[in-house]
Amino acid sequence: LNPASRNLALRPGSVITYQIEAKFFGTGIVNGLAITDPLPANTTYVSGSTTVTASPANPPAVNTSFAGNTVTVDLGTVTVPTTTNVIIQFQATIN
Repeated sequence: LNPASRNLALRPGSVITYQIEAKFFGTGIVNGLAITDPLPANTTYVSGSTTVTASPANPPAVNTSFAGNTVTVDLGTVTVPTTTNVIIQFQATIN
């Protein structure tokens, strides 16, 4: 799906990029942080497409998995304010 090309038609085989943004406020430590997102029906997760970026620094450990039509990103321990913003992107194909 590329808005710049004006090709906005979604059809089988089209690839959709999802983006989740998590913002952390205050100070402290978040242990065992995991973010999950179920995919809609008639879509398939694109294996290996998940990226995670954080500001001002990357999270210490990131594990991603896909099961039961749900993407899970395990961020482990996040220290706030060292990490204040996490952006997760992944792709899915329309069946």
